[in-house]
Amino acid sequence: MIRINLFPAARKKKKAKMAVPQVPIIPMVAVFAVTAIAVGYFWFTLENKVTTLKREKSAKEKTLAELKEKIKEVENFEKDNKIYEERTNIIEKLRRAQSGPVHLLDEISSWIPERVWLSSMNESGGTVSIEGNSFSNSDIVTFVNNLKGSKYLSDVGLVESKQTTQEKIPVFHFKLTCKIKV
Repeated sequence: MIRINLFPAARKKKKAKMAVPQVPIIPMVAVFAVTAIAVGYFWFTLENKVTTLKREKSAKEKTLAELKEKIKEVENFEKDNKIYEERTNIIEKLRRAQSGPVHLLDEISSWIPERVWLSSMNESGGTVSIEGNSFSNSDIVTFVNNLKGSKYLSDVGLVESKQTTQEKIPVFHFKLTCKIKV
């Protein structure tokens, strides 16, 4: 039996169409090149931005370090200034308080009678306690009255007066208190 192909041309056309599809290489290469250039440009700009930001960061860190240094200097200055002011205030207080004991001693020494001597004198909170000895009670009374007439002292009061002996000599030991006028 013999076979006869009645559609030979039709089959060949189908096989020819399916066999090799034509791909446009030039447009694909062009798209690839444009994409590569775009990606390269995008990468280059990002690298420039990163480099610029790193430079800005390092400059700002340097400025921050300088500002922190200046802040430390200002804090040290303020601390030193505070210490200086405290010391100045202490010196001023001492100067003001320095004249108080001088006035007190001057005032008491100007009013003390000849036959009276003091053994101790304490000042605390504006109150003065005086202890001393005398040969007579009348000298003690004169001393108290003199202190009452003082411009610098007030509330002068005799706390006690008693007769004792010192080195076999009879004396009167006394204690008195007064307040310093401000």
